[in-house]
Amino acid sequence: MAFTHFLLAFSVVFVWALNFVAIEVAVEIIPPIFLNVLRFFLLSMPAVFFMKRPAAPFRFVLAYGLILFALSFSLLFLGIQLGVTAGLASVLFQAQVFFSLLFGILFFGEKLHIWQILGAILSFGGIAWIALNTGGNLTISGLTAVLLGSVAWGMGNTISTSMRPTSIPLRAK
Repeated sequence: MAFTHFLLAFSVVFVWALNFVAIEVAVEIIPPIFLNVLRFFLLSMPAVFFMKRPAAPFRFVLAYGLILFALSFSLLFLGIQLGVTAGLASVLFQAQVFFSLLFGILFFGEKLHIWQILGAILSFGGIAWIALNTGGNLTISGLTAVLLGSVAWGMGNTISTSMRPTSIPLRAK
């Protein structure tokens, strides 16, 4: 890997981490759902002038936006307000991978290979270990909100997959 690629990858991780710290500070001042409205309004308004509408039925685009952005991030923000730290929320929110995997199996008939199963078990074990070793300041309501946000993100990924045009294969050959 070229050093510039490493720096680009690191910058994505760094910005993602700062995002959670900013959320933790913001939910002390702004109610979580209003914060989510502000965030996506300010991000989407410029985008509508530069991006064309997806080639998918509007009901899919609406469901995708409401579930992935409105519901998922509102639950994340609520979980952080309810006591989940920014660092733990950033890890717990990645549980969306497991829910995306589950929904892929349920709705698309995806088949898992042994290495994927072992990797998922190892990853989930790591998330569980981190969550259980927070020093006792984790609230059940905050944990539940963040994990439900992860479920919503997984649902959004499922909707996104179903919106792909049939001329584009779901997997590279």
